[in-house]
Amino acid sequence: ASCALFGATLAEIEDSAENEFLRGIGKARNYFCPWLGATDTFSEGHWVWASSQTPLGEGFTDWGATQPNNHGGREDCLCLYPQHGWNDAKCEMHLRYFCEI
Repeated sequence: ASCALFGATLAEIEDSAENEFLRGIGKARNYFCPWLGATDTFSEGHWVWASSQTPLGEGFTDWGATQPNNHGGREDCLCLYPQHGWNDAKCEMHLRYFCEI
């Protein structure tokens, strides 16, 4: 993603406060579902934060209802619906993104 242009990576959510902060930005700016830095590309259903390789199950999560569902297959990247929480989505989608340094 373009985060690398700023010496950053896609955001990895560590706790509820950080998640709510980003949800607030998404709501205020009417973002559809900005990317976060997690994937299950390497092992379906085993989500990890891409930069740190930390499994999502070891910390805070905010999956939306029925998520992750791998709808239609190949939903291997994570985005944040400001109104509904985390969602797995096809990595090829052109969405905004949250970066962190």
